[in-house]
Amino acid sequence: SDESLASPCQCSTLFASMGSGENSGFIDEKELMATHVLGLFENTFSIFEAIQDLCCCQTMSGPGNMVFVAQDSRGKKLKVSAKNYILSVLSQSFDTIRSRHYFPARYGESFSSGFEVKVAEICRNLLQC
Repeated sequence: SDESLASPCQCSTLFASMGSGENSGFIDEKELMATHVLGLFENTFSIFEAIQDLCCCQTMSGPGNMVFVAQDSRGKKLKVSAKNYILSVLSQSFDTIRSRHYFPARYGESFSSGFEVKVAEICRNLLQC
């Protein structure tokens, strides 16, 4: 439904439902989620790469004058330009995707217990961009 697409926090539910039905025996839900998150990351990166020179807003803001903030490596929240916020989100997402803890590199390796939470976090952050 359109409601499930409106909330990036529901990515794991949406992706899990894609693996149900007649194909449910062939595709592991977490593999399906990982595949789609990688695609979302690659598409967001490609779009940002094409338009980054046009991105000149001093803050990253959303509906209702919400201002998004980036976090440094120590977790401190920083008010940054929209371009730097997006770069921060892309960098954090890339680091998580490259982490073998959350995204195993070999077929048959198991995903961590926190995988779905990380997927939802990546989706939420990328969709804010």
